[in-house]
Amino acid sequence: MNHTNILVCDLEGTFAHFRKFYTNSSSLSYAFPPPTTIAGLVAGIMGIERDQYYSILSGKDFRSAVEICYPVRKLIQTVNYVFVTSLGDVNKVKGSTQVPFELVVGKKIDDNIYSKLRYRLYLTHRDKKIYTELKERLQNHTYVYPPYLGVTECTGKLTFVTEIFAEQLSIIPPGQLVTLDTVCNVDYIEKGSLELNFDKAVSYIKELVPVEFDETRLLTSSGSFVYEQEGKGITAKFNIPVIKLQVNGEEKNISWLQEVTSYENLFPY
Repeated sequence: MNHTNILVCDLEGTFAHFRKFYTNSSSLSYAFPPPTTIAGLVAGIMGIERDQYYSILSGKDFRSAVEICYPVRKLIQTVNYVFVTSLGDVNKVKGSTQVPFELVVGKKIDDNIYSKLRYRLYLTHRDKKIYTELKERLQNHTYVYPPYLGVTECTGKLTFVTEIFAEQLSIIPPGQLVTLDTVCNVDYIEKGSLELNFDKAVSYIKELVPVEFDETRLLTSSGSFVYEQEGKGITAKFNIPVIKLQVNGEEKNISWLQEVTSYENLFPY
C-alpha cells in the first residue's frame, strides 16, 4: 500500500448552513460540512464547472475528512422567501412565505465570548496536477470563487495549515481502541466498542449525510455519520485502518468521509 500526501486547512466563519438533503419545507442543517459540500468548496476555489467536478472529485480520486475544532450548536431563524408557484409570481404578487432556516453557530466559551466555527479539513487527490493546484491556491489565497460555509450568505475563511507528506503518516490497524478526531461513518465502529465516559460528558450525534452525487446531481451514495458535539473526538474500536499523523506537533487520528473497506483503498489511486 502506498501513501499520498495530505493537505490540511481550516475553514472558519461565524455562521454555517449545510442543508440536509432530505428536508423540504424547513431548511435544516448538518453540524459539519458533508463530503458533497467539501467537494463543492474545492471545486469553487479551483474554478471547476458545476457539471464537471462530480467525476473529478469523486471518491475514487478525491478524499476528505473533517474535524470539528470548536463546540457547535444550532438555532432556528425564520426567513422570508418570495411565494412562487408559477413564473408570473416572481414579481412578488403573492407576497412572501416564511420558512424555518437552521443555522450552525459556535457555543459560548465564557460570559462574553462566543467561539467562531472552525472545521479542519484534510484533503488529498490522486491526480498530482489537481493536488498541486489546490495546494497553491490554498497557500496563496488565489480562489476563483470565495469560500462559503454551505451557502453564499455564510462567508468563510480558508487558512492553509500544513502539508503532511506520505512518509509522515502511519496506519493504525483495525480493532484497536483509538480516539478519532474526525467525523466518522457509523459503519466503521465495531459494535459495542463506542466508549461512553460519563465523567467527560460526551455527546455523540448521528446524522444521515450525502456522500456523492453523479453528473446529473442524483444522490449515488449516503451514510450515517457520528460526531462529538463538543469536539472531543470519538473513542472506539474501528473495523477499518485509521490514519495517524502530526499537525504542527499535535497528534491526530483521522478517517475519510468517502468509503474505505480495506488497506488497498485507504488512499485514492
